[in-house]
Formats: sequence, structure tokens, C-alpha cells
Amino acid sequence: MESFGSTYTNPTDPEYTSQSVTPNWWKIAKEGILFNNLWCNSYRTDRGTVSIFSGFPAFPKTSLMKQPKVVEKLPRLAEAFIVKGYQTYFLYGGDINFTNTKGYLITNGFRNFVSDTDFSAKEQRTNKWGVDDAITFKFLEKQLRSLESPWFYGFLTLSSHEPFDVPDKILEDKVYNSAAYTDRCLGEFIRSLKESSLWEDLLIIILPDHNMLYRRSYSPDYFKCRMIWTGGAITEPGIEINTILNQSDVAATLLAQLGMDIKDFPLSRNILSPSYINPGAFCCYNNGFVIADSLSSIIYDLDKESVKESGSDKAETGKALLQRIKIAY
Repeated sequence: MESFGSTYTNPTDPEYTSQSVTPNWWKIAKEGILFNNLWCNSYRTDRGTVSIFSGFPAFPKTSLMKQPKVVEKLPRLAEAFIVKGYQTYFLYGGDINFTNTKGYLITNGFRNFVSDTDFSAKEQRTNKWGVDDAITFKFLEKQLRSLESPWFYGFLTLSSHEPFDVPDKILEDKVYNSAAYTDRCLGEFIRSLKESSLWEDLLIIILPDHNMLYRRSYSPDYFKCRMIWTGGAITEPGIEINTILNQSDVAATLLAQLGMDIKDFPLSRNILSPSYINPGAFCCYNNGFVIADSLSSIIYDLDKESVKESGSDKAETGKALLQRIKIAY
């Protein structure tokens, strides 16, 4: 979900509430499993995509997605499903070649793609970035009904990205209106799937690529987000999990619940494992990083080589983790 961090799901603007901006998101959360303490690994789509599908933390000053030689060495979530006999798909209503996105996804194991050029010329102009979310959500629902199981499908929305131009006015604030619009598209998509034969065996994971970039402030709270698991495959809905995790932990956590091997994802943590006893988050922005646990957090400025904001001294831990990531790739 483009930019769907806490800025959208839990707005701090006194004129808006989570129920006015993202009512469908919260309804879905209450009916599924809500991960309340997700931290985005970074602040842009190319970084978040790699963290999610490679189970790999982000770097402060570079995009791994833009480096094909590095991409070849990263863990591959989609390929893990191919090995188990799944077909793999990815949908994005914009230019899927932007920042080497398609190259990265192919290396990760995605084999079938739908992007802006697969839609009509009129549909391609429904948003600055390409095809409007209402169109792609409907396309996705229709395609899912036609696929032969099993499949693993990735979908990236785009309407809630600046300049926040969407066809319907739900709220006065332009930014929140774009989120409310995408939220409505999501709600209609989930309601339709519930009425289909797909729902019983379906697992849907809903999470942001990053928090809302337009109103960023690189404080620890900026990186806090949430994630939902829903679908008929969820046997105990209505659960809230408050354990700290990063986007990069989604891969190992998902594979472990499916009984699949996670050894190829050394920097991704199964946060539902009993051995996950010291949770923490590591997040990067352009010239620094945030490291946090349940007690405190710091911001470390790499340009000034100093702690910018602190609850405790975690700077050395963050530096050590950066070194470990560099060694890993």
C-alpha cells in the first residue's frame, strides 16, 4: 500500500481520525491479525520493496534495487514459492521498469507481470503515476478468480502518492482524501473476495512500502507503521500482535508459518518464534538511521557522526548492524 504508514492509519491531525481516513483498513484489521508495531526499514518504495521481498534491511545512502550485481545476491521470497510449485505474479499500475523494479522482481522470482502498458491509453492517464487504484484493484480481483492455484501475488498501489489526485472527493484535506480513496478501494476489494470461493484458502498481507513521504520528519515515530494479515486462512481472527518487527522480518515470518525453510533469509526474523526474545527495529533514511526497542530509540546522523535524538546509547549497535549488512551482501 503506497505510503500507508501511521500517517494514514493513525493520523495526528486533530480534524481527522483513523475512522474518517481509513475506516476499511481498520475494519479489516479487526477481522484479521493486526501487527501493531511494524517499523518500515526505509522511506522510499524501492527500499521498502527490497526489504519486504528479500527480507533484507535497507541502507541509508543507497538503493540496493538500483544495483543489479547486488540484487543477484539478495534472498528471494518469490523464488521460495516457485520451488514449492507456486505461480508468481506482480501488479503495479505504473512504470514497472522505474528504478530497476522489474529487474529486481524478476531476480526475486516473479514471472508474470501486469503494469501500466497492459491497460488502455485512457486508463494509463487516470493518475500521474499511471493507472488509478480503483482500476487495478478490480483488475486484480478478476484475475485472481481465473488463476490456477497455488499462486503468490504481489501488488503495489499508487493513488495515495503525491500529488494526491484521485477522482473522488471524500475528505477536504487532499492528502488524507487520497488515502481515504485507496482505503475505499481496498474495502471493496476485500468485500468482493469474501463473497468468492477464493476466500477460504486465501492469505492476504497488507502493509505499506513506507510512511507518507510528503509529511516526513525523520524522528523514530515516522517509521512506525502497521500490518494486517487477513483471509480465510486465518484461523484465529481478531488478534493483535504488539511485538516489534521490521518489514524485512515479513519474509521469514510468513515462510515459517507455512512450514517453509527460512535459512536463505539470514537477516529476516520469524517474529512469531519462541526464540524471538530481543525484538528491535532498524530503519534508515538518507543520511542516518534509527534503532529502537520497546524501551527507547535513537537517531544517528551519519554526516555529523553523532546521535541526533536519543533515549539511550544504541549508536554502536546500529553501526555494527550496518557492518553486518554490508558483509551479508
